[in-house]
Amino acid sequence: GGGGGGSAEVGKATITGMDVCIRKPLVVTCGLDRSVRVWNYIEKTTELKKTFAEEAFSVAFHPSGLHVLVGFSDKLRLMNLLMDDIRPFKELPIKACRECQFSNGGQYFAAVNGNAIQAFNTYTCESIATMRGHNGKVRSLYWTQDDSGIISAGMDGAVYQWDLKENKREGEFV
Repeated sequence: GGGGGGSAEVGKATITGMDVCIRKPLVVTCGLDRSVRVWNYIEKTTELKKTFAEEAFSVAFHPSGLHVLVGFSDKLRLMNLLMDDIRPFKELPIKACRECQFSNGGQYFAAVNGNAIQAFNTYTCESIATMRGHNGKVRSLYWTQDDSGIISAGMDGAVYQWDLKENKREGEFV
């Protein structure tokens, strides 16, 4: 799953981001109608829907199914999923984030900020790494299995592998 990619039509609203929860039968979407929706794909029902004042560009589901990241035009927001609400918990100053992704264990998340990728601790929201090197917009993020690194793909045609601890590029495929 990923927060970005193309767009699909559902009714009249274009979906701009989607992600799947690892531990629950849930999918989260965001769209041009400024809504964030949580769907149960087994029961084919909408579990939660919240409309915001601004457009959401990307979404990511925490593996627990209890949190989502949403990239808005002005900020990246970490939000808690409650029984009947999606409530902002923390805001990060990343504008127009079109790709964000939680790590496999959920302890980290990464967000695209222009041509850079920023990684954060999920629970403290402290920055743990900033990775720069793409010459074009970063379109896709993928965490390595052990969460020690990230693979990124950019509009520049480059795919890079990043080491989080060393905060450096350790592989490239252009």
